[in-house]
Amino acid sequence: MKRLISADSSEILAMNGQELKQSIKASEGRVVLSENVVVHEPMDGITTSEIAAAFGADLILLNALDVLKPLILGLYPGEETMATAKVHTDGTIIQRLQKLVGRPIGVNLEPVDPEADMAESRLVIPEGRMASVKTFKAAEQLG
Repeated sequence: MKRLISADSSEILAMNGQELKQSIKASEGRVVLSENVVVHEPMDGITTSEIAAAFGADLILLNALDVLKPLILGLYPGEETMATAKVHTDGTIIQRLQKLVGRPIGVNLEPVDPEADMAESRLVIPEGRMASVKTFKAAEQLG
């Protein structure tokens, strides 16, 4: 298996999950992951993930992506703000981003225990950002 840090985009995007894991292991701790908040307004009409890839990120992790109502600011022309962005449920949003960055993409789904005692007020996040069977299935469908 080729090391992730030595593979080109077409090789990386052709890897399945097990191959990607082996490729990361073969890179011996030299893989850089960038966590990107997808609802931050982009610079110059490009996504924060594209900027991270340009600066050398090997893996992209999307934060604040609602897998039930997915949108990534700057991914489509004219969608640079929350007011102009649209939810893209056709299943191509991750594939589009992956083509632009040429990197494996993951999604941060938050583990939430609604029954937990809190020391302070609970931050409520949308269901599509929480870790659950439903959101894992939705994330898998997004690619």
